[in-house]
Amino acid sequence: MPPSEPPPLDLAGVALTALGLGGLAYAAGLVSQPATPWALVAAVGLPGLVALALAIRHLLRAKNPLVDLRTLRIATFRVSVGSGALSTMAIAAVPFMLALLFQNEFGWSPVKSGAVVLFVFVGNIGIKPATSFIVNRWGFRRVLLAACLTLSASMVGAAFFTSDTPIALIALTAIVSGIGRSVGGTSYNTLSYVDVPEATMPHANTLVATTQQLAAGLGVAAATLALRLGGTLDGRPGAATSPASYSIAFGCLALLPLAAMAGVSRLRRDAGDGARRQPAAKQAEAELDDVTS
Repeated sequence: MPPSEPPPLDLAGVALTALGLGGLAYAAGLVSQPATPWALVAAVGLPGLVALALAIRHLLRAKNPLVDLRTLRIATFRVSVGSGALSTMAIAAVPFMLALLFQNEFGWSPVKSGAVVLFVFVGNIGIKPATSFIVNRWGFRRVLLAACLTLSASMVGAAFFTSDTPIALIALTAIVSGIGRSVGGTSYNTLSYVDVPEATMPHANTLVATTQQLAAGLGVAAATLALRLGGTLDGRPGAATSPASYSIAFGCLALLPLAAMAGVSRLRRDAGDGARRQPAAKQAEAELDDVTS
């Protein structure tokens, strides 16, 4: 039996999605500049938002869409994409903000600043071998809630950094931040595909990859806006900053993981259990139920 022909390329979906995401990405880049050209941001960002809205409308109605957004009807996938994007924004902002704080306010050299920021990735890598055990033991919902709280708490802790803060305490906070980002990121990525049917897996994979890349870029833009908001509230509008403006910025960014918790909290307690290795007692109980039924 000859293989079926692939569906035709969704040209309208390609054009609208490219214009929408491209406009938002370019606008985010403009926002991160020292002197933001707000008129150009509006001229690029607003049409980008309109194009993205039209793209979403088209992708939900098309017979063979470029990306099937109907996969977002799956609860675990929807939470992984939405809450995962908010967490990714915070994750992308942390190293960026720490490096700026250490060099601009503490007067550290780039080498010293980079060396301390690396402790974020020490926590990230160090917790990896235990991530599977943690998820198998406590489940995706509780682990993700804890990861969001950990990431948010580490950013609140960073808000209190001063040039007199011991490096050991800064490094410990960075390690905790890395643990939160690693456990959360791995859990989101695994949970994304637990309930997705094999036939729609390519669409789900495309949507996850695109959302993560966009969220990472928007995270840096959000950090820049938070820092400028902190400077304005501290009486330093424009490019001028102070330790207080960084404290306000970290406090604002800490709200992103907390917002992600709103979606995670709506997950069922057994969400993603199909991807977990059940404890021996529960597995034996399940096997006994199969035998007696």
